Amino acid sequence: MLSASAGEYPWPGHTIFNMQMATLNMLVRCAALENAGHNIRINAVAPGVVRNHNNENARTNADFGESLDSF
Repeated sequence: MLSASAGEYPWPGHTIFNMQMATLNMLVRCAALENAGHNIRINAVAPGVVRNHNNENARTNADFGESLDSF
């Protein structure tokens, strides 16, 4: 599953998103525990800022926050 750092470190002004990511993180942890006996692994990845070869198009957490503020 794909999560976000907001599930562990809240971003001010993004309560709903923070809550969704924290819920997803707990779902993954519980599902992993419940399925470990069946040799099923369940993981989540929470990538941080992703830079590409063209830094002009790179997105940051600040960019993400600004885009949410426009709603």
